[in-house]
Amino acid sequence: MNRGPGLPKEHGVWAMLGYPFLIAGLLAARSAWPPVGAGALDWLRLIAGSALAYAGFSSLRTALRQTRARAGALDARRPGAWIPPSAWRHPASVWGVLLGVVALAVAWPLFLPEAARPLCYLAGVGGLAVLVNLVIVRVGEERGVAGEFVGMLTISLVLPAALLLVFGAWQPGFTTLWLFVYLFNASSIFYVRLRREMLRADAQADALRAARRRLAVWIVLSALVVAGLIVIGAPRGSAGFALLPLWFMSAVGARHRGLHPSVTALGFALLGQALLFSLILGFLA
Repeated sequence: MNRGPGLPKEHGVWAMLGYPFLIAGLLAARSAWPPVGAGALDWLRLIAGSALAYAGFSSLRTALRQTRARAGALDARRPGAWIPPSAWRHPASVWGVLLGVVALAVAWPLFLPEAARPLCYLAGVGGLAVLVNLVIVRVGEERGVAGEFVGMLTISLVLPAALLLVFGAWQPGFTTLWLFVYLFNASSIFYVRLRREMLRADAQADALRAARRRLAVWIVLSALVVAGLIVIGAPRGSAGFALLPLWFMSAVGARHRGLHPSVTALGFALLGQALLFSLILGFLA
């Protein structure tokens, strides 16, 4: 049993935590909205607090998964089995609680000013999303599409937190930008699933077709959402064009096995897409 924290091994997850700060910085530099001038220490508190909180959440999730596996609760005949209380004695659980406490201690000064009330509400939403995630893990559905969507929603909360830190209040167009970030993060679910299926030596043709179909449906639905926002004149709706490079890469990668020959190459490709998405979104917003 690993005695350390159960940190995610995918560097793409850390990129998803980091690039919203780049978007917020670009908006502060280019936007006509007056930023409140958050200091470097506030930025450091939010970045470190977010990273520590996610590391703690990931550790708790690892403890729940491993305890389920040892208890045999992942058996297909018992899909709804609950995890025994021993999960909370798992070393990763201890690390998860410790990292969560440290994250709260680091970020706590951000919630003290009266103007930080929206940030407090957002932290409450984040805490609720984490609890929902842990319940999904507990019933063994974290690898399902619904579980992945809830996980991406939790990660995407970093952007509104960074925007509130920079601007001090929720401004017109922030909800649209948050939606685009969520669409970007969630897109990785279908693309990564397809690419992993393509990398398998025993990949089945039916499974590949199903994965390609789900990816295509998601891209079409995302494009319709962006088009709808532009048509109705939603603030910052044109920033949705920042999703085009990801859609293009997904369409090409769905047909060409050699585009990303390994999981590591896929991770770096998504890392580059996150950077490109941030730059385009920051320019168009």
